[in-house]
Amino acid sequence: MSSSPTPAGNATASRRTASKIYDHIFDRIAAGDYAKGERLPTETELSDLFKVSRTVVREALARLRDDGLIQSRQGAGSFILVSADQAIRRFAPVMSIGDIQRCYEFRMFVEEAACGLAALRRTEAELNDLLVHLRATENISDVAQGVDTDLDFHLAIAAASHNRFFVDTLVSMRSHMTVGMELTRKLSLTRPRDALQLMYAEHQVIYDAIAASDVSAASAAMRCHLESARKRVFEG
Repeated sequence: MSSSPTPAGNATASRRTASKIYDHIFDRIAAGDYAKGERLPTETELSDLFKVSRTVVREALARLRDDGLIQSRQGAGSFILVSADQAIRRFAPVMSIGDIQRCYEFRMFVEEAACGLAALRRTEAELNDLLVHLRATENISDVAQGVDTDLDFHLAIAAASHNRFFVDTLVSMRSHMTVGMELTRKLSLTRPRDALQLMYAEHQVIYDAIAASDVSAASAAMRCHLESARKRVFEG
């Protein structure tokens, strides 16, 4: 079964891209690359840098303004309001096998809640968007593609929760999640294709629960999926 991108799918992709731009600028501030009082690149320059529309750039800048990190001045551009030591630290990099364990534990609590809210709040358009991502996980043929497709499925669920903090959390944890997912695909099973098939089957159960608006089943399905992924790494 093949599916084409939907307007809801495009909106989800735009939100994810805006979050990436937000994270990029935030990280530059935290690293001291952008000093307090310094002017950011223009909307056009950021649009060219990230190869996205100015609408997506404006969404990222609006969030930076809402969080008190930048200030826009009429006719002058956007300026940094905080110094590096004022910026809140982001998630530290994964440094050990123990960190991967803890990352899975954290994800179970966060994504279980997000999945339950998605079952409660999702629209038909968001359900259709989720189906597109589900079918994409069915059709993947290699490990590297499987990691990105898996992440997109989880981000679509977070978006359907109608709580941007779930999306922001997963986007900021993308590199951490990727480490665990790659281990699941490459190390836990002798045949990576087996891992892809298991992932699709678990995603199908999650989708069915969200489609049925069954909050308890959706939460349980997500927890089971993440616990199974963890076990495939550490006990498989």
